Amino acid sequence: MEELLSGYKDFRGGRYAEDAALYRRLGERGQKPHTLVVACCDSRVDPATIFSAGPGQMFVLRNVANLVPPWGSEDSAEISTAAAVEFAVGTLKVKRILVLGHGDCGGVKAAIAAAQSGAPVSSGDDNPHVGRWIAPVTDLCRAKAPALAAAEGDQDRGRLIELETVRYSMSNLMTMPIVSKHVADGSLALVGAHFEIASGRLLVWDRASGEFRLA
Repeated sequence: MEELLSGYKDFRGGRYAEDAALYRRLGERGQKPHTLVVACCDSRVDPATIFSAGPGQMFVLRNVANLVPPWGSEDSAEISTAAAVEFAVGTLKVKRILVLGHGDCGGVKAAIAAAQSGAPVSSGDDNPHVGRWIAPVTDLCRAKAPALAAAEGDQDRGRLIELETVRYSMSNLMTMPIVSKHVADGSLALVGAHFEIASGRLLVWDRASGEFRLA
């Protein structure tokens, strides 16, 4: 806890002191973020840091492997994801949804290993939900088996599936009525990107080609 409190004191005396008026406005008037970011829980991938965003500018939904399940499930975890999207689009009126994948994703690595071995992603009492959550990624790995086999090395295999998870989540977002409605009327944009941790490079999904291009 001391580590956290030390960080808070630095924040209170530094960034908060510099932006106190902004924090007061946000506290009094509420938030109006321009973007909903669906990102991974990975501690190395902070959307606000990557995009130099300040307080109140991004509404961030984070989970393992930046997944958006198909709309309509009654699973509590999937309802939680849908609720965050609905709140961002319907109440906060964000202008865009960004699905942000990243390099060296642990969830993707586990899914690739499971697809190749046929063994479950996780077992035991410590992480009983991980395998079920990333089961769709394991399915993506199986569907992309020829491309995975042709890839040169673990990094290329990982990137292949990491990009597929972004496409998967974007596709599932469009199954949500509130998202498809606002995309259709032009009030909401749906975008995808992939951040390489080691190099700092950002790949952005190109709508015309369906491919990812260097930003």
